[in-house]
Amino acid sequence: ELREMSESATEYDLFRIKNEVAISHITKDNIYIQDETSAFAINAYEMLTTTYTSGDRIKNIIGNVTKAFGQSLFYPIKDFGAPIRNEAVEPTVTTLAQMQATPVNYESRLVRVNDVTFLTTGTFSTSQIDIEQEGTTAKLSIFANSDFIGNEIPAKADLIGISRSSSNINIAPRSSEDIIVNIPDGIESVSAADKVWSTHNTLHVATVAPQTIEIFNILGKQIVRQEVSGEATFALPGGIYLVKIGDKAGKYIVK
Repeated sequence: ELREMSESATEYDLFRIKNEVAISHITKDNIYIQDETSAFAINAYEMLTTTYTSGDRIKNIIGNVTKAFGQSLFYPIKDFGAPIRNEAVEPTVTTLAQMQATPVNYESRLVRVNDVTFLTTGTFSTSQIDIEQEGTTAKLSIFANSDFIGNEIPAKADLIGISRSSSNINIAPRSSEDIIVNIPDGIESVSAADKVWSTHNTLHVATVAPQTIEIFNILGKQIVRQEVSGEATFALPGGIYLVKIGDKAGKYIVK
């Protein structure tokens, strides 16, 4: 209802969202909120004195609505108060074709698009990246200070992010965990968290018995194959890596 009413609202109209809404992401500029029907970006941080985190649920928020740079913005007139509770926000699973058909329905919402092909190569920067799924193309944009800037761009991945436009497809991942690279065929997806960990630009592997260690980069290319007995360390640039220990494997982030 708020989405529909805001289309004809003036900058002086005030709205109260009575139902509970979830915070899906927080940046230095916006707080993204959503419920089962719609989503908005909240601006005007000077009105907010409470510190919020992603997953917080809030209720009875009051403010007005405007549009800026193709995005609907909700401007609060007072603090929202303490959150009701915190619970992870599940993304809406969709396709690029569905988003292209009705982009306004996804604006500011947390979405998940599976099996996305990255048309841009190299490393992540603040520039937009071209992506494609089954013939439909879109843009991936980067929030400032994202933890995956400088990491290698994968060839394919499942993608979670905030839809940032009402007129086209522009998806922004919240962190490196939102870019989900599938483990290559033939590797069993079993966690090896007790045997693999990372520190600054270094991946550590420890085995209780002699094992063949294989490390794959985000593009699925094997970059290490080595027999390890005990502990070994590998200097690697920041990124997501797949580590295979014998016939089991896990996915790890090096920063």
